[in-house]
Amino acid sequence: MTSLAPFLTMSIEHLDFNDQDAQDEIIRMMERNCAIAALLDGSMHPDDLLDLLEAQGLDPVQYVNEVDSNVDWIIRNLCPGRVLDL
Repeated sequence: MTSLAPFLTMSIEHLDFNDQDAQDEIIRMMERNCAIAALLDGSMHPDDLLDLLEAQGLDPVQYVNEVDSNVDWIIRNLCPGRVLDL
């Protein structure tokens, strides 16, 4: 896998975050992105990732839809007629 970008999550920020809240969110984002990498290499079950996303306040269905949209955009715009090495 050369790029996890279409699958990764970003940090979730709120206006009332203090420095500790921001640091905690970065840690949660890293946990999510490590879990996504584990899913993509086959060492994590999809349900476990979806449970983690939900436990961290993300909508798993929205995540799946966003990944689908990201991958579709890449296929249509960046590599028409070529095999992707994602």
